[in-house]
Amino acid sequence: MHGLGNDFVVFDGRKQPLALDRTAARAVADRRFGIGCDQVIVIAPGHGKFDAVMNIRNADGGEVESCGNAARCVARLLMEETGRDTVHIDTAGGPLTCSDAGNGLVTVDMGPPRLMWNEVPLAQAADTNMFQLNVDGANHVASAVSVGNPHVVLFVENAETGEEFYRFFILLQGFFADVICPERQDRIQEIPELLRETFVLFCLQ
Repeated sequence: MHGLGNDFVVFDGRKQPLALDRTAARAVADRRFGIGCDQVIVIAPGHGKFDAVMNIRNADGGEVESCGNAARCVARLLMEETGRDTVHIDTAGGPLTCSDAGNGLVTVDMGPPRLMWNEVPLAQAADTNMFQLNVDGANHVASAVSVGNPHVVLFVENAETGEEFYRFFILLQGFFADVICPERQDRIQEIPELLRETFVLFCLQ
């Protein structure tokens, strides 16, 4: 399945538990020797007000707290199954409310954004609205927010230049885990994983 271009392999683990570890997830997500996908999703039984629990692993096998596009896919399955136009999904990143938007589309309420530095989280206290991020000896204006998964916004002169994207990804790869989201260090392995794991957005100054 795919949600706005992000593709997923979805397993239904509600009737029979599915122990999907890092190695198994990597094998499934491998685009050359496996099925191939951005993320592997396991739907687990719901509890309380939640219709289901969504567990997510990246293509590198690392666990992810939440994903709006994956929620679209899971919600569509649940809506077709139950006949309802609103479903509630629990994730490690918080609850998601998903609604039928018509024409096969699904909207996802990710909840209020988390703006405190330790909620994103950053490695040290900072004003998440605007702080200086030192990359390879140069300071860049950045903002940070979490909507179940961390997002960092970098303000650059030209967001349309591929070379600028590539340069930032190479530089960020070297220090990212020490400055932003330090507990994710084992998942920062290469540029595609960085792109899927933490969304680094570039905005024109």
